[in-house]
Amino acid sequence: MTVRLLGVLAACVGAAFDLEAQATKPAFTVTMDLPRATPQVGKRIPLIVTLTNTSSREIEFMSWAIPSPNEVVRWMGVAVYDADGRRVLYTDYGIVAYAQAGSRGKPICCSPLKPGGSYMEESDLNIEFDLSRPGRYTAQAARRDVNGSFPSNKVSFTLVADEREAEPVRPSFTINISGSGASFAVGSPIMVTAAMTNVSGHNVPVREQINFRVGRVVPHNLAAQVLDSHGRQVPETEYGKG
Repeated sequence: MTVRLLGVLAACVGAAFDLEAQATKPAFTVTMDLPRATPQVGKRIPLIVTLTNTSSREIEFMSWAIPSPNEVVRWMGVAVYDADGRRVLYTDYGIVAYAQAGSRGKPICCSPLKPGGSYMEESDLNIEFDLSRPGRYTAQAARRDVNGSFPSNKVSFTLVADEREAEPVRPSFTINISGSGASFAVGSPIMVTAAMTNVSGHNVPVREQINFRVGRVVPHNLAAQVLDSHGRQVPETEYGKG
């Protein structure tokens, strides 16, 4: 399982993404991968975008903190085009995700990326773009630098309306939990282990966060709950809430 820390949007991305590359060679590359070539209208369309530092020095990216309940702000811009080469419009969600919503955020500094290091993020094209019609589409990502806008490779996909023609939607990962026993004395430690496994054929970005109470990095939004014999949720302690 490939784990990458998902962060906030770099200020250099700007309000619009010009996918015309400049002559200056960037210190990084942007690549993208679309795990499914024939998704269905209305279903999830995952897109993996990777930013890699190809220089011999550490690069610091100015970042933006934009209030978003879904934490969708991107480092790289993405554009989608239909079969006629027309730009597909962003949804309201996509407008926020790609910082098209004006000066809602404030700059924070800085997000370092070491030589050879990569930053990966996953987008859902069906949520971020108006892909309500079947057809052939092309997607491309870009990262705006002070020297210009540097595009990724292009990927194409066919959006189908009939579920029989679409590739089956399968989960990218599984989560399993195991315990050290079935019976414990009241007040004694009860240790359980949660394992998240990538079962797809592609890299899956997983946002991490530091849990200061346990003193280590853990997957973001990985929650646990305990139910009693009646199926009711057991209240969390103050430690558990943290």
